[in-house]
Amino acid sequence: MFCVLLTELLLRNAYELPEKVALAARLRQETTLTIKAIAARLQMGSRKSTTTRLQEHKRKAQDDRIMPLL
Repeated sequence: MFCVLLTELLLRNAYELPEKVALAARLRQETTLTIKAIAARLQMGSRKSTTTRLQEHKRKAQDDRIMPLL
């Protein structure tokens, strides 16, 4: 039941939600789904725009791990 409600909530909301991007990144890392399939399943727009969002998410995650010494 919870999964159904979560899926409905994610599908109704905007395609650039951080939760959707994080879920897409995890799906890409842990499954063999293509970006096109992930974009379609999560209703995130085109493959190209989803790729851009995933790259930004990855870059941000790397930046958060590397803190400059001041």
